[in-house]
Amino acid sequence: MTASTKLITASEKQGGKQSANKKNEAKDEKGKKGEPSKMKKVTKWVMRALDTGVEALRAEYRSLARYTLPDVTYEAFKANHEAGRNRYQDVPCQDQNRVILTWPGAPCDYIHANYVGTPVSDKRFICTQGPLDGTITEFWMMVLQEESQTIVMLCNCIETVYVS
Repeated sequence: MTASTKLITASEKQGGKQSANKKNEAKDEKGKKGEPSKMKKVTKWVMRALDTGVEALRAEYRSLARYTLPDVTYEAFKANHEAGRNRYQDVPCQDQNRVILTWPGAPCDYIHANYVGTPVSDKRFICTQGPLDGTITEFWMMVLQEESQTIVMLCNCIETVYVS
C-alpha cells in the first residue's frame, strides 16, 4: 500500500474529505498553464534513466559528445595546436564563441576559452581548459580582461599523470 493510498483511505474514513496533503498533491500535478508539474518532470526523467540503464546512457553520452553544430569552425584552435596552446586535441575551441584575448602584452589573441550562453545572456559564463605551463599568464590576463568574479574547476587536479 502506498502513501497516497493511505491518504485516500484516511480521507474516506473522515467522510470523504480530502486531506491537506492530497490537495497539495493535486495542485502540484496541475502545474502552470496545463504544463506538467516539476515533480512529474523529475519523475519522468528518473524513470527514463532507470528504464534506459547505465550502458545505454553511456552510449547516448558518447554519441552526444561527438555532436557539433553544422556551422561551427575551429580555425583558431587548429592554428594554435602546434604552438602547444591546447590541452586536448579532441576538445576544440569554437571560433564563433571564443574569448579573444585583447589584454596589453598578450603574445597573441588566442586562449582556449569559449563564452557559453543561456536564455539570460549570450555571454553568461566562460568555459576554458585548465591553463598549461605555457598559458598560465594568458589565463590570468583573460580573467582580468573579462572581469571574472568566480573561477570553478570541474576536473581533478591530476588527470592520469598530468597536473591540471
